Amino acid sequence: MLPFTDWVLELLSMEWTHLHAYTISALLLALLALLFRTLLQLGNSWHHYYVNCQCLRCFPEPPRRNWLLGHLGMFISDEEGLSLVSQTVATFSQACVTWMGPFLPVLALVHPDYLKPITTASAAIAPKDYMFYGFLKPWLGDGLLLSNGAKWVRHRRMLTPAFHFDILKPYVKIFNQSTAIMHAKWRRLVASGSTSLDMFEQVSLVTLDSLQKCVFSYNSNCQETPSDYIAAILELSSLVVRRQHCLLLYWDFLYHLTPDGWRFRRACDTVHRFTADVVQRRHQALNCLGREAWLKSKQGKTVDFIDILLLAKDEDGQDLSEEDIAAEADTFMFEGHDTTASGLSWVLYNLACHPEYQERCREEIKDLMRDKESEEIEWEDLSQMPFCTMCIKESLRLHPPVTAVSRRCTGDIKLPDGRVLPKGNVCLISIYGTHHNPAVWPEPQGVISILALSAESHLDLTLNALQEFGATVSKVTIPGFISRLKVLGITVANKDMNLKLTLIQNVMEISCAILETRDSQEFEFSYKLELLGYMLDFIKMEPLDSLTSPVRYQAVLAIGHLSKLKPSLTMEENRELLGQCFKSLFPLPPLEKMKEEDGTAKDALHIQSLYVRSLEALGKLVETLLEEEPTADWFQEMFELLRTWFSSGKEWERERALQASTQLLTAYRETVHSTTQETFHQFGSLIGAIAPYSCDSLATSRQWVFDCISCLLCIQGQPMNLGSAEEELRCLHEELTAAPDPEALFQASSKMARVVSEYFPPEQATAFIEATVESMLSASPTCATAAGLWMKVILKECGDAMLDKVPAIVDIIYSHMATIQEGSLRQFLLEAVSILAHHHLEAVISSLLSNHLPMDSDTSELWRSLGGDPLLATQVLQVLIEKIKTSTSQEESITSETETDRHLAAAEPLS
Repeated sequence: MLPFTDWVLELLSMEWTHLHAYTISALLLALLALLFRTLLQLGNSWHHYYVNCQCLRCFPEPPRRNWLLGHLGMFISDEEGLSLVSQTVATFSQACVTWMGPFLPVLALVHPDYLKPITTASAAIAPKDYMFYGFLKPWLGDGLLLSNGAKWVRHRRMLTPAFHFDILKPYVKIFNQSTAIMHAKWRRLVASGSTSLDMFEQVSLVTLDSLQKCVFSYNSNCQETPSDYIAAILELSSLVVRRQHCLLLYWDFLYHLTPDGWRFRRACDTVHRFTADVVQRRHQALNCLGREAWLKSKQGKTVDFIDILLLAKDEDGQDLSEEDIAAEADTFMFEGHDTTASGLSWVLYNLACHPEYQERCREEIKDLMRDKESEEIEWEDLSQMPFCTMCIKESLRLHPPVTAVSRRCTGDIKLPDGRVLPKGNVCLISIYGTHHNPAVWPEPQGVISILALSAESHLDLTLNALQEFGATVSKVTIPGFISRLKVLGITVANKDMNLKLTLIQNVMEISCAILETRDSQEFEFSYKLELLGYMLDFIKMEPLDSLTSPVRYQAVLAIGHLSKLKPSLTMEENRELLGQCFKSLFPLPPLEKMKEEDGTAKDALHIQSLYVRSLEALGKLVETLLEEEPTADWFQEMFELLRTWFSSGKEWERERALQASTQLLTAYRETVHSTTQETFHQFGSLIGAIAPYSCDSLATSRQWVFDCISCLLCIQGQPMNLGSAEEELRCLHEELTAAPDPEALFQASSKMARVVSEYFPPEQATAFIEATVESMLSASPTCATAAGLWMKVILKECGDAMLDKVPAIVDIIYSHMATIQEGSLRQFLLEAVSILAHHHLEAVISSLLSNHLPMDSDTSELWRSLGGDPLLATQVLQVLIEKIKTSTSQEESITSETETDRHLAAAEPLS
């Protein structure tokens, strides 16, 4: 019995008996077991949540609304929400984590390469997520949209005939009839003086009218008169969307208590009654007539969706149940009307925003219908409207009817960059985000270049027009293209951002148009230098203490486009151009500081978007300039420009320079080294310049250093097999970027140096030592220490193969001793000479003896360091004695030869 059984009996005023005591003890044990189990489950849940959060830390996260709501309600399907999606995608172009409340993470994927592992995974690994789709279950049942596994496969096969061209062709006539009703209604509205209408409502009625005729063969005349069934479908659509954005309504028992929950159930009943009635009556008719008679009665008539479902059989000859047929009919009524109405409404909106394209579509249809007897579009005409088709597809890209779909991962899914999406998480495939991703679509907002379009199909005409345009500009009274721009009000001092952006956009479109022509290499754009100067002026005028406008990054992009055109720039001009871009971007304040100054989460996200786009634009410019001049000399020039920023006292400037270095090395590997396969002579000097910053104070800077070194190893190790080096580097990555204490950083950096030493070319030792010693002079104390460690490791691991480089290495170290006075750094120089002496003692001593007497203090210190090494001291003395003996014997030999010559001369004097 439990100790407090008596207390419970007394509390309950029960008489103490064995039965009562054992009963109370059993109940208390059961309660304790239940409590323990509950606590254990809570502990397990918390542990799982913590581990999951740690796994998701490798994915970036946009700013939240607050800690409680997370990102709930931010990325909704309205103008503001979708605009926020576009800004977020511009910042996080691959994937990011969003939070639906404080405990529910959702990984949003916005790049095709990252969508592929999810979309190609089996249904068992990435099934549909019922947290979102579950809201539709009471309405749509177990149709194609919500079913999974074997049932989904069975229904999908049975429904495939419904989408055969022979079934779809007759529906065109129904579409024409429904559209004609809408047009007639619009004419009446215009005649009555109405000047505006809700386009989505009108188009929704058209789609519902068409679907009722195609699915049920039922004409409700819903466009002219109200229909309870149509009203119920529209109400259900809006209620489902509203529920998704209220966290408390995710629980069914709470939702059913709300007015929205009552309306939802009432609307479901209306829809289900209508569908069930149609299915039952049609099923009864099929059973009465029999299958053969039913098919004969349908000859020459339009076969609707219900007919196909009633006649469908699986491989075992089994029909669909009435419940399954109703679920599929409800599913297609919902999916078919809502998505089609949304797509059509956006097509009409986008054409209205671009009257020139709208007119071109109208002319295309007029040309198509010109010689036809019928005034209606037919099935065969659909393939004869290429421009309309392009506009529809572009509109669907800009405004997809379904903005996202979700999957719940039942197993770990590896993404292309090696990161892993842990099992149990919800994955959001953001269709809208992918369609507006600048990394996928260079012009995500759908800005169409008419000049580029015409250049593609009318090459000669376009080039002639460009040449005539240039000739016209040169003949006008106002000299020069730039002067004409000033007349239009587009000047550097002009504060109208839209005017500047308009000019920049036009410059990019003209550049793209020229580049897309076949003869672009022959076309000399005479205003290239003027426009480049204009873009640089725009960049110079942007403030260095804030980042609020897109002018800076847009101008950098325009410079990249112009750089591809003829005439080519000289190396000095390219150097000046790139240097100015660095000066405009690197000194900007830290990103977090700029975000804090702007206050709101939306402004912070805008700043982050501009920042990321600016650095991406700089990376593209670096890549473009290297493509235009793919030589090792120009690559070295570009790196030297970046290297001047490594020694900056501001850590954010170093971080950006290191990021740009990664972009430069990646571009070199992909554009130059991959095609030429030449020996990479800069490996030693680049390692010496970059490696010391593996101990930088910023973790992001260390990340970029890691990426730089990985890229360098890929270039250097291309003829070889990196093998275990890649695995070792992956292990070191976490140590190096986890922001540990300096000692741990030094250890991780030294380990990386040992990995690099396996691929280090000894013939580049001199360049490496020179670069490393310069880093010791210019870097922070921590990075200078790292430089000394790298120098020691490389000399220790590769010193055996550096015999011919010993004099040069000793000379470099000796020449820098006068400028390096800090004790610990000076000790690194002394230890470097001692390490080299362990490999090649005689060569080191010979190099030191070559210094002129009397010895200065630096030479004396080098000798003392050799003498102070217990392993070297005796050997140094032996080598010195041998050298003295050799020198003495040589002098005696010379003296002996001189005496012999004198005796011979005396015996046989010259006559």
